[in-house]
Amino acid sequence: MIRPIVGFILRIAFAAILLWAFVGVNNIIDASRFLVRGKPFFMLAAFSIMILGVFVKTLKWQVFLYAEGIHVGYWRLFRYYMIGCFFNVFLPSSVGGDLKRMLDVAVDTQRPAAGIASILADRGTGLYCLMVYSLFVALWRWDKLGGVWVSGIIVLLTGAVTIIAPLLLWGYERLERRLSGLSRLTDMVLQMSQSLVLQVKHPLGLAAG
Repeated sequence: MIRPIVGFILRIAFAAILLWAFVGVNNIIDASRFLVRGKPFFMLAAFSIMILGVFVKTLKWQVFLYAEGIHVGYWRLFRYYMIGCFFNVFLPSSVGGDLKRMLDVAVDTQRPAAGIASILADRGTGLYCLMVYSLFVALWRWDKLGGVWVSGIIVLLTGAVTIIAPLLLWGYERLERRLSGLSRLTDMVLQMSQSLVLQVKHPLGLAAG
């Protein structure tokens, strides 16, 4: 009974130290004042939207793993995702959470290449969806985004990625056999690339992405 309480107190103390180290006392005070002044309904709505996003992204992550025959429980992946969110918030960069998720799923499944590929597939498809969303906004509100120069760049980039990505997959499938066996590092990269291609090309993985 005492050990869980002590562990909880230590976690709270560790989080407080990280807040003090990376955020600073003045910023914490300002943020606390903002939270106190905020309307509870909108604060709850914002928190709910954030949690809903994690639920959806966890499902997408699970589908990518399932596309390669890896079955991991949803709530376990959700826990890994929330831990990753913690690392993203409290570390100086936004990639710490992805590295933590890669490590967790690699240890859990004993298939590091597939685990790393699932994170890359998750990030890659998410980035492409963001580009497509930006494309719609650019076409709809091009005059609000700086005119044709800004909107044109968004259109060109989205079109280039849409064309280049399938070409890269096509080229990779033809170079895969030639690259295999060259070195241990090459084989590791190939295993990860094979997993990534398999997850993205799978109908379920593509739909989830």
